[in-house]
Amino acid sequence: RGESGCGSSDARASLRATLEMRRPQWEEVETAKLPRPSYGHTVCVSEGKLLLFGGVDNGRHSNGLHTCDLSRQPRTWTRHMPSAAAAVPPARRLHTAVLCGGRMYVLGGSCHVPNEPQEGAVFSDHWSLDLASMAWREEEPLRAGGEHRPSFAHSAVVSEQGVMGGASPVIAVFGGMDVQQGDAGLPALVLPGPPLLLP
Repeated sequence: RGESGCGSSDARASLRATLEMRRPQWEEVETAKLPRPSYGHTVCVSEGKLLLFGGVDNGRHSNGLHTCDLSRQPRTWTRHMPSAAAAVPPARRLHTAVLCGGRMYVLGGSCHVPNEPQEGAVFSDHWSLDLASMAWREEEPLRAGGEHRPSFAHSAVVSEQGVMGGASPVIAVFGGMDVQQGDAGLPALVLPGPPLLLP
């Protein structure tokens, strides 16, 4: 899935394709019950299952979670509907999502409306999804060296083996933007307990 047409907020696509890395060659993947076209979402792959979260659909920000098991035929998308009392992340786009320790971590993002600075928000929150129970929880991150500023359009990467001799998994986060200050320049985030988010 992805964006179609540079610079157009109305040009959205629901293209599905895979790239065979050994050839390389793109092939279209047929799936049923597609989520609505969107942009600014994230997709992770865990044990052959796609996890699609968030994004913008027709001008509306989403906190929807869709999964598709690629090992089953026909490949069918499922939207996960939490109970009314369940904790879920606010709707957002341009966040990052990474897999670590049996959980999907969603970091930051925005529901800011361009050219309307008083509307929407840029997030500094961090949520994780238990991939066994499909239940969300909000994490309480600490940042080394000070307060973590809200950001969107940043990057994140995981090292399951840790870094600099450490044994704990590491999620490194860098860059991004915020509405007030432009380039957020995030150096690092730290979660209490595994995984650690470090510079």
